[in-house]
Amino acid sequence: MFRQLKKNLVATLIAAVALGSGRAPRFADPADTLPDMGTSAGSTPFYWTRDANGRLLCAPATR
Repeated sequence: MFRQLKKNLVATLIAAVALGSGRAPRFADPADTLPDMGTSAGSTPFYWTRDANGRLLCAPATR
């Protein structure tokens, strides 16, 4: 009984330390803003292609 309780306690402590150390900040920094991309960014056509190493790339379509 004590052995199982000890294992559960150790697992809980490890999870608390692992999850607690990577917390996000409570509030965003006001200096962090998104760039102004204009209204045409959402309608820019693109296509998927692969490079010489086989990696998938997103490339803008030429008009």
